[in-house]
Amino acid sequence: MSEASKPTVSVVIPTYNRASLLGRSIRSVLEQTYDDLELIVVDDASTDNTSEVVLHFSDSRIRYVRRDRNGNCPAARNAGIIASTGRFVAFNDDDDEWLPDKLERQMRVFEVAPAQVGVVYCDFWAIRNGEKSLYRATHIMPEDGMAFRRALAFPESGIWLQTAIFRRECFDEVGMLDETLPIFSDAEIFFRVCKHYCLHHLSIPLMNLWVTPGSMMSNHDAIAKDLKTILTRYQEDIKVDSRLETKYFMKLSWEMHSVGQQMTACKYLARGLATSPSEFLAYLLKYLRHVGGSWDTRWSVSESS
Repeated sequence: MSEASKPTVSVVIPTYNRASLLGRSIRSVLEQTYDDLELIVVDDASTDNTSEVVLHFSDSRIRYVRRDRNGNCPAARNAGIIASTGRFVAFNDDDDEWLPDKLERQMRVFEVAPAQVGVVYCDFWAIRNGEKSLYRATHIMPEDGMAFRRALAFPESGIWLQTAIFRRECFDEVGMLDETLPIFSDAEIFFRVCKHYCLHHLSIPLMNLWVTPGSMMSNHDAIAKDLKTILTRYQEDIKVDSRLETKYFMKLSWEMHSVGQQMTACKYLARGLATSPSEFLAYLLKYLRHVGGSWDTRWSVSESS
């Protein structure tokens, strides 16, 4: 493919056995007002009629990539990055929906941004059980510089990968998504990117993120495992900020409690209290406000629409 014929933006949608939801996601990408794109649907060895859903769309911009064996979401996303040809890479999930002008608004920023801006991201509407809430992402702008330390808090509340567009060279510089982190590979890639590039936040919601049954964010065992891996790998960086370290301990305590490991949960609770009593109390109050419902700290900054 010649450089002139390559699309500017490559959009990657990983999917596995979500044929009933996939069409909405594909349609929202193809109906973007910014149409200089290719859409790469990565089928992670689905056993349903996913391929039929994709082939139903007669649009030459769609490329269908089927993996021989089922892996996980970061592995499927990486397959999409490898297959992509655009100068920019964006992601959508198979159950989510972009608003029509998402790409157009974000690409306007890149058109005037300096080369050190590697990522443009936005806010979104979260739709759960018929209720719509506004999620405002962590606000980081180019003048904030390389925001590595702020990125370390992303597993608790930060940027969702579906809202972001990356310069392709970001992946050339820092590598691909970590396939050993099925839950927080999206947060961890920002750790590495923020050591080399600046971010630009568009403070407007440009997509609908549907919280659907079977979401990985309800897999407490996997969440705890990923958090432990991140806490170990970035321990020296995290412990510089006692409040941040306490957030990790408190999040781990909640996940351990959710899977019935009460002794382990209490140990992390005690470590959080010892590390930063003020942050411990703030988290405790947050928990008490959510008693009786499903508490996910990654959603705690949402505002009612």
